[in-house]
Amino acid sequence: MNKAVKISLISACALLVTGILGIVICQRIARWRFIRSMDEEVHYTLEAPRGDIYDMNGEIIATSTMVYDVHLDCALIQSEAEWKEKTLELAPRLATLLPERGAAEWWDYLQDGRHQNKRYLNIVKRITPEMKDSLAQLPIFDMKQFEGGAIYTSYEVRVYPYDSLARRAIGYVHPSGDPRVGLEGKYDLFLHGTDGYRVLTYNRTDEKRHKKETLRKEAIRGSDVYTTLSMPVQAAADSALRAILNEDEDLESGCLILMDVHTGAIRAMVNLSKGRRDIDSGKAWERYNCAIASSYEPGEVLQTMTLASVLRDRYIHSLDETVETNHGILPDYPQDVHLLDYERSNRTDCISVKEGLALSSKYVFGKLATDSYAESTQYFTEGIRSWCLPEAFSYDFDVVGFRPVDITNPKGYYWKNSTLPSVANGHALVMTPLDILSFYNTIANRGTMVQPYLVETLQKGKETTFKHTTRVLKEHAMTAAVTDTLTKALRYVTTEGTGRRQLYDANVAVAGKTGTARQILNPYDEKGLAADPYRDNEGRHKTAATYAGFFPAEAPQYSVICVLYSYPSRKTYFGGTYPAMAVRALVDRISDK
Repeated sequence: MNKAVKISLISACALLVTGILGIVICQRIARWRFIRSMDEEVHYTLEAPRGDIYDMNGEIIATSTMVYDVHLDCALIQSEAEWKEKTLELAPRLATLLPERGAAEWWDYLQDGRHQNKRYLNIVKRITPEMKDSLAQLPIFDMKQFEGGAIYTSYEVRVYPYDSLARRAIGYVHPSGDPRVGLEGKYDLFLHGTDGYRVLTYNRTDEKRHKKETLRKEAIRGSDVYTTLSMPVQAAADSALRAILNEDEDLESGCLILMDVHTGAIRAMVNLSKGRRDIDSGKAWERYNCAIASSYEPGEVLQTMTLASVLRDRYIHSLDETVETNHGILPDYPQDVHLLDYERSNRTDCISVKEGLALSSKYVFGKLATDSYAESTQYFTEGIRSWCLPEAFSYDFDVVGFRPVDITNPKGYYWKNSTLPSVANGHALVMTPLDILSFYNTIANRGTMVQPYLVETLQKGKETTFKHTTRVLKEHAMTAAVTDTLTKALRYVTTEGTGRRQLYDANVAVAGKTGTARQILNPYDEKGLAADPYRDNEGRHKTAATYAGFFPAEAPQYSVICVLYSYPSRKTYFGGTYPAMAVRALVDRISDK
């Protein structure tokens, strides 16, 4: 072969190799560009740690903690002999750590998971980090995840160290965001904080996929909420109310509130109720905020408002003034049969205002209202409304759900001749327990009406972002002379009247008033139609019994109210019995002899 031909062949081979290399390089470049075009950015939310809720003493009453769900991949250990050896050792130790199953039951459970080739066998849910560490010491769980098969899923949950105490006031936020209940709901934005985020970029080079964090913003922890609640006082109130509700199967629900007279700070707010399925077990739980959301006819506990009205307007000047008993009869109004007994036992046809209040006489206060306000009913009802919390309070209060007062309109269709004495005795109107407590607190505070509240401060780290100051709703809601007279009258109720049996010899002097009122039946409460909205055709009725007052009577520090609601029954519950009993238990627990 001549030289020219060799050179030609070499050149051709070089060109062929160069062409092949060019094609390969072009393919690689094209593939690299294609893979680069598939780079992916993924955004992850970094949830902000939720703030804590504290009581007035700095005790945590709601906090967040990390918990773990633990599962096991039963197919990851390939060797059958190794699986049996390790599970034989694991089963008795699991039974010690998680005693809901015995050693034999754990063994069978694990073997069933193995035979069914379960890759996600549930072991335990919602365990603490400490329990997780203990579990990690056991056989199989002490191996690496891709060797033994242990799978841990972590997430944050809300924890309440005091369990059910004040749970309705503390509240919750549903995972969907609605409903928002209690302090957790009202202050959700503050407690939640500001979420952060991270951005991860995923790309592939050659056959490998790589990730790289390209952007990150840290989450900012939520604010802490410091409340006015005192958990020792809350516990005492809860115990007092729970004992009574659990004692009587015909009692449905109740609330017990204790408030600081001068500031309006709520030290205890207990809301207990029994669902219908729990009647047999008699257990009461914090299900519904009766204190602010249960509007009801309070009965004679509002006679104090009528007394305050006639004292303010000077229709009477002394508690010793008398009215004719007239056998307890008012035109167009049910007879007060208790006055018949009073007339007989005292051989008199007159009764003092003080005695009328002590006996919860509907006649006495119906007559006072009729004689004083027959020509100015609107003025009378507006006066009662003015002593209750304003409707705007529902937006300012620290938990949602407050219901405003509703009084029959004197100019409306439903106002009749009997309505004025009904209102004077706490009927033909509805209000919440917190409204009534606010009125009695105003008496104790010598005429200054303050706003009840539950949140003292909001704190972000070491910085206080909000601090409550006492809010005066009305500085002169009553004169000092009127409040002094009312205090004497309420003290007389406790020592000589309907509150005497339970509160006469309490650790400190208590001033207060009882009330009993039947409630309109809901359709699901009735058994058959009846003409009387307060009674079904079997004669059953629902009762609300109330005791409201303050203590110590001579220098009030706390105001208190207890309301109990019954299921439809033939029993009648009185404010001077169970509610006064609960108040007595609370008073004695938090005061010294």
